[in-house]
Amino acid sequence: MHLPLPWTLRPQQSYYYGIRRRCTRYVWPTHPLRAILSSLVILLSVVAFIIPKFIAVWTIPQLATVVATGVVGANMADQLLVLLNVAIPFSLYTSFDYLGFWLYAVFGLLVAGPLYSDDMSSKVAAVTAGVFGIAFHGVLAASLLLALEPGDIETSFISVSTLLLILVVAMLIRFRGRLGQ
Repeated sequence: MHLPLPWTLRPQQSYYYGIRRRCTRYVWPTHPLRAILSSLVILLSVVAFIIPKFIAVWTIPQLATVVATGVVGANMADQLLVLLNVAIPFSLYTSFDYLGFWLYAVFGLLVAGPLYSDDMSSKVAAVTAGVFGIAFHGVLAASLLLALEPGDIETSFISVSTLLLILVVAMLIRFRGRLGQ
């Protein structure tokens, strides 16, 4: 049985968290309310990503054991395993991941304006954050309005989320430049 790695063993998530946290600190001097809201959104996104990892490490193995052994509660455990199926984009498990990405999109909308400054890396980061926030909400609206087929949901959200890589690279360049000053 394959289980996803716990969030503590996934360095890319903690790395992205650090970049977003640094973006919030960058916004603080000129837009303190947006920085506070961005910090709260980041904290909530971390919680949204921790919940399914905990489910993967704690709940799913126990449910699988109960189903395999056929002890009392096996019928309920079988139904819960279907509900927590990571292979389908509308399960409870993946819904928490999409919640975390939605919070990233809210973060992008909050920091896009204040990130925009004179240097090219800040402009790229600000535009990318704004485009990600708008595009993610557009895909979310299409999903909620049933304009997307269930099989296309994951592909649509993942393709929009690749914009986060551009944001991270642009902010790394910006932060490296500020460290040199």
